[in-house]
Amino acid sequence: MLGIQPIHIIVVVIVAMLIFGPDKLPQMGRDLGRMISQFRSGADEMTRGFRDEVAKPVEQQIAEPKACVNCNAANASDAVFCSKCGAKFS
Repeated sequence: MLGIQPIHIIVVVIVAMLIFGPDKLPQMGRDLGRMISQFRSGADEMTRGFRDEVAKPVEQQIAEPKACVNCNAANASDAVFCSKCGAKFS
């Protein structure tokens, strides 16, 4: 696994104990576990959101384009400003 052998892990733990002390290592382990858990839940949420967007019917994905009153350029239906001339939609 990535060239890491058990002796490498033991050396890292010993160095961490020397730097941080044995009292702080359990708290650091818990914090690391929480960070990994939050990262995984965030990644799962992003994956679910992506799958939901991909699974939408094409009719819902493509909305009626918005035409600019100044330059008549087609813009996304949720656009606030014109992509061509920069005019603000009301």
